[in-house]
Amino acid sequence: MNNLGVKKISTSVFSLLVFLFHTIAAYADTDVDKFSWPPMYNTGDTSNQPLLGYSLTISDQTDDYDSGASFIRTFGLLQPYCGSFTDPICLQEVKKGNPWWASVTYPPCISETENAPCILGVRVTDETGRTQKLKLERELTGISWDANADIGLPRGSMPSLWVTERQAGTGKGYMVTAKSGLSVINDNLKNTSTVKTVIPNNFEASVRAYSTKFGTFSPPVFRKLADGRHSYSLISPQYCIWMTASECGLLEDFNSQERIELQLHVPKRAGEWLMGRLSKPNISIGPIDSKSSQFERLTISGQPVSVPLFSTKVEAIQASQEMKDQLTNNKSCMALAYCRSGYYGGVVASSGDYAFKQFRIFEKFFGENANKVFPRWSVRSLSNSDPVVESCLIKAKSEVSGIVTTNASIYDGEPPRFENNEFTYRVAALHKLPNGEIFRGTYDLALSGTFARCLYGFSKAPIQASIQVTSASGEQQIATTSYSELNDWIYVSASGFTFSEPEIKARLLQDKHVMVAPSAAPSPAPSQASTTQSAAATPAVKAPAKRVSITCMKGKLTRKVSGVAPKCPAGFKRK
Repeated sequence: MNNLGVKKISTSVFSLLVFLFHTIAAYADTDVDKFSWPPMYNTGDTSNQPLLGYSLTISDQTDDYDSGASFIRTFGLLQPYCGSFTDPICLQEVKKGNPWWASVTYPPCISETENAPCILGVRVTDETGRTQKLKLERELTGISWDANADIGLPRGSMPSLWVTERQAGTGKGYMVTAKSGLSVINDNLKNTSTVKTVIPNNFEASVRAYSTKFGTFSPPVFRKLADGRHSYSLISPQYCIWMTASECGLLEDFNSQERIELQLHVPKRAGEWLMGRLSKPNISIGPIDSKSSQFERLTISGQPVSVPLFSTKVEAIQASQEMKDQLTNNKSCMALAYCRSGYYGGVVASSGDYAFKQFRIFEKFFGENANKVFPRWSVRSLSNSDPVVESCLIKAKSEVSGIVTTNASIYDGEPPRFENNEFTYRVAALHKLPNGEIFRGTYDLALSGTFARCLYGFSKAPIQASIQVTSASGEQQIATTSYSELNDWIYVSASGFTFSEPEIKARLLQDKHVMVAPSAAPSPAPSQASTTQSAAATPAVKAPAKRVSITCMKGKLTRKVSGVAPKCPAGFKRK
């Protein structure tokens, strides 16, 4: 071999070593505990311990760290994983009265016209405005099944990994998980355990940035046990969001200011509302093609948000009576020794009335700072229970009436309440981030224009909006607000407000001389150019509101509260 050949080989080896060095260094720098959650207060065998105290951890609903797998199970104490709807163990459970419990994880779409739940594509727009269509790298392995057209069962899959051109081969990318619950209808004419029809009935989806850690891991395995049941474990270690025998996907922060667009084929009328962990949403929904009947194409885009989460434990000697009552009122737990040892409590999902109740009980023990901040981009469907709203959905023939999104730690887990011509929404969080910075909230509400005009009795003329953020004490907060209308969707938002438990109210406005009777079904609104207005101290396009002051008393304490609709703080009564 001549010297030139040796030189070429040496150069190639050197380049490879440099690449491997930088790759290994990048993985070595990854903090595997950065997004580890929740904290563990009870470790080891606690059965011999006395009751040490009480604990509460707020955990985001997308922070589940399961495998994201499709599954078929049954309710009841046994809750086995089923190999199919003909699994003999599961059929026995169904005959006992324990119904089917199933969920399908979407595979990537085979074609743009596939009439089934699937992921059509992902796009990412960076801060420079450059948009990239992500490439499917692979579907993860785990529980999966083929479609069964006889009963309407869609193909079951696992989460999938998608990458940009520059990410290909680097171990970095985006994990996409989309899934629907399955309503299982039995054929009662033949046998109560025989499945007649399977119908996807809702959906949820998330996009997570990841980097890859190499090593030896034990991924969840679908296995048959000696008694005939199937089992499937959760992902462990906890810091992995996906796993193979040699790889672990580590959750990572999104790039600054990037915008993610996700296209899905979802069940029609999966939910009248959508709830999202993202900001500045944009949404469109329509038919897949002229033949589509059960499914439609949903395109939703938005910027990721950072959600602060927090946790605390309270020693028994410091516990409030409310904390003690929660244990003593739990009759089933009082009969179990492990409930009365260590730190009683646990993890609470971040949405709903119960989360707000627990937040108030433990609030003074959290301090001001959250524990960790998690990157989020997710959306899920919500069902509506308001008959007034439902009537306008029918009149407007809307598939989705609106979407509400926020970065708050705790939020209403249902559509905004529509009362007194206002959409009201509750949020809560601690005042500061872990680094001591003030936590600034975001809230976005997008409404179908046709649906909104029906709800308010508006004509097809332009609409305006006002939005107000009020603290728990009744004070109106300073927030930046905006409004726009585009392609028959109305967008209102508020940002920059602070916590702990503000309430957000949005109202749509239109000049009286262009309004129609509330009972009339309005004509569809034409597409309009986006017009955005923002204000630092006054809600956008808002009619002047009269501020009043009230006096509140608690024993010998007196406090004045001012605002548009002031309320006395907890424990105070209006004089």
